[in-house]
Amino acid sequence: MGLLPDEDLHSMPRAFPIRSGVCTSGEWTFFEITITPSADFTGAIKVWMNGQAVSDQSLVKTRFPDVGLGGSMYLTHNAYGSGLTPTPAHHYVDEVTISLDRFFSKAFSTLGLLLRTSAPTTLRMKRAAGGAHRILRRGKLIGMFVAAGQTMKQVILIHAHKDLEQLNALVDQLCDDDFIIYVNLDRKSAIDPARLHPAARLVKRRIDVRWGSFSQVEATLNSLREIVAAPAFDKVVFLSAQDFPLLPNDRLKRELARVADRELLDTVAIGRGGWPVAFRYQYFYREGGGRIERLACALANRLLRLFKVTRRLPAGLSPYGGSQWWALSRPCVLELLGRTERDRAILRFFRTVLCPDEMFFQTLVMNSPFRERVLSQNFRYVQWPDHGSGNPKVLDETDFERIRVSEAHFCRKLDSKISAGLLPRLIELKQSRAVD
Repeated sequence: MGLLPDEDLHSMPRAFPIRSGVCTSGEWTFFEITITPSADFTGAIKVWMNGQAVSDQSLVKTRFPDVGLGGSMYLTHNAYGSGLTPTPAHHYVDEVTISLDRFFSKAFSTLGLLLRTSAPTTLRMKRAAGGAHRILRRGKLIGMFVAAGQTMKQVILIHAHKDLEQLNALVDQLCDDDFIIYVNLDRKSAIDPARLHPAARLVKRRIDVRWGSFSQVEATLNSLREIVAAPAFDKVVFLSAQDFPLLPNDRLKRELARVADRELLDTVAIGRGGWPVAFRYQYFYREGGGRIERLACALANRLLRLFKVTRRLPAGLSPYGGSQWWALSRPCVLELLGRTERDRAILRFFRTVLCPDEMFFQTLVMNSPFRERVLSQNFRYVQWPDHGSGNPKVLDETDFERIRVSEAHFCRKLDSKISAGLLPRLIELKQSRAVD
């Protein structure tokens, strides 16, 4: 249903129809909505469905007038978004209610969208009666997914630094119309980006990545910032180029659909009774940098030990840790990126943490509303050496049976030479698990 000029939308619900070719029965639909606020008839509202604009209306009233308002109410209306960085040029929808009536039985249905603006709110993800999903953060709708079937695109993010042949073989194994594959190459890598598998999208912002330093987190954030601009997807599945899939793509899609409402994040509390690695953040660690910076860190650590005090995480965060390899939903990723933009102190703190890639994402997710969605399982098979090495074992043919009986979606760590005898067996195992 179109909107006529001079229509009053500040308190009136309005339904938008699904158009043919934009939304298909049996697929997922992603909605994005922006409102240009106006108490007179100079406002605007725009609705996208799966990245395609389905309604673009101007000359409409989109919020309550300021008549009789003062103090905080006036600021709520007119300084909306002032606490965000950067300050948005548009106001965003605060609340959306989706009606799924007739959605499953016809390719065409009407989705009822109830729109209103209000003060910034904290993130909420709520499933209302009838299966509606609403995802809100500080008054901005950051994601809306409506299930009308089982298939939804997944993003496969691969970070790599060596062995082009092994990297391209991994991409080839994951080629699928429902997988969007991104590759982030370490800037110092000898791999020629021009020889990357044509199905992969190269992350544009590349940096020099150093083990144990914040550069590992920074590279991941660079990837995620680029990924969220992609078409709608369910999860970002984060891999290294030394991973290998243990399920055929159709079955992997089915398994990911089964946990669509969960965040797959290996996580445990850090500290007493948990993972004993609190020293990683309690003292300063600096990889790289100049001589003066390293001396400053060393001096600061001497003072901490002298006065018998340790550092604490900023913003009242509780520390969590776990594997750096995970699968997180788009709304969760957006929340993490938003948190790092709003609170730069978090980034500053983790720049001086040892191995922050094994803490950063766990800590932010477990200190967010998404903690209730966390399944502390990343479905990766990793073999750690008995002697307590800080690095996982490079898998070989002797590990096959343990891999086979695991419930993992991927195994790691593989090397094209050391794992040469294992790779053919993994390919055979993967093919034998094809969905009937």
